[in-house]
Amino acid sequence: MAEATIKSQKGSMLRFVERKSQVSENQNAGFLNVDDTTGQGLFDVTHDELKSLGLDIDDIRGQGYDNGSNMKGKHGGVQKKFLDINPRAFYTPCGCHSLYLTLCDMANTCDKARNFFGTIQRIYTIFANSSKRWQVLKDKVKGLTLKSLSTTRWESRVESVKAIRLQMLDIREALFQVFEDENDTIVQSRAKSLAENELGDFQFIVAIGIWFDILYIVNFVSKRKKQFDENSDSQDALLSAEESFKVNYFLYIVDQTIASLTTRFEQYQEYENIFGFLFTLDKLKSYDDDSLKSCCSCFEAALKNNDKYDIDTNELYLELRLLKNFLPNSIGPTEVLRYLKEVDCFPNAIITYRVLLTIPVTVVSAERSFSKLKLLRSYLRSTISQERLNGLALIAIENDIFESVNYEMLINNFATENAKEWHSSRTKYVASSFVEYSCICALVTL
Repeated sequence: MAEATIKSQKGSMLRFVERKSQVSENQNAGFLNVDDTTGQGLFDVTHDELKSLGLDIDDIRGQGYDNGSNMKGKHGGVQKKFLDINPRAFYTPCGCHSLYLTLCDMANTCDKARNFFGTIQRIYTIFANSSKRWQVLKDKVKGLTLKSLSTTRWESRVESVKAIRLQMLDIREALFQVFEDENDTIVQSRAKSLAENELGDFQFIVAIGIWFDILYIVNFVSKRKKQFDENSDSQDALLSAEESFKVNYFLYIVDQTIASLTTRFEQYQEYENIFGFLFTLDKLKSYDDDSLKSCCSCFEAALKNNDKYDIDTNELYLELRLLKNFLPNSIGPTEVLRYLKEVDCFPNAIITYRVLLTIPVTVVSAERSFSKLKLLRSYLRSTISQERLNGLALIAIENDIFESVNYEMLINNFATENAKEWHSSRTKYVASSFVEYSCICALVTL
């Protein structure tokens, strides 16, 4: 993130399973200045940060980043450099970023899809560029306000599309009103073209319905977490309007969606092969003895690093075989881990479920920390030190922990430590003064 003083900041979030409650938690680890944004540079900064926190790389069981090439690169990315040191530090690409990149692929798959979002932005721009035209919009459209398209947050684009989809007639009237009242001929031409051509076009009307449904689902998820070659003019002429729209627009988007989802989420298939038998108790119970032992063997191999093992195949197999016979089907991995902690008789199963719950699925917690950073480090605080910035960020992000702090005890401890330091320095000062006085007296005597 570029900040007020034109410096890049790297945010980190630590994910772990708390020993007492057996609940997976995310905790902010602060921000660091980054001068080198290559994979090696970011790895060095991250490595030094973990070392300063007293964390051993060999203890890492999961790592997750956004989908930048310097982070996810298979040869020079940060994740590859950690895997070279510790093969058990499983890398997970952020699910939300992968979904957004899939949407980018869908939007860029053909000219008609690109033109659709260009039209959405032009409708907003023609009103937003003038307070007079914006007032015309407010007079004609009483419901939702037009919003600009976001270039990074795809889940927010649903609001831009929604405002036009649900108020198309009113917006069309506002455009005609701009055409009649505006003195600028260029603006008149654009307003008339948008009202008559774009908003009255069959493909735009169908496309806005399709994209609204897609973006609505993406927005819902994010809040919860072969293309056809039809370039022949003669063939297009033989297709009806409906068939042409289906072949040249709809199928393009569907094919690109399937291809992008397959490519960008292929990493999760690898996790399915390793951790899949632990996702639900129903699935665990569906395995026969041979299949369960095979899964345990693959799991042990995945958690092996040279001669170091996290679990034992035979012991894990026996524990899971016993466990699946008396636990209810409806509970998930978190509830299973809590039960195992209470019973405290299944050490390999406990480690297995802790590793499963430690692996990150998204990096949204770290992304949210940058929202706080924007509030804390404005242009008015551009000279704030890194230590003070991290302190303020920690208070803002981990506010629930900060509220549980006993302020009186904290102040008393602070005052006690300061009093000890003052007394110690005062004693040293008196002692040095006495020595100096003795030396002066000796010189005077001589």
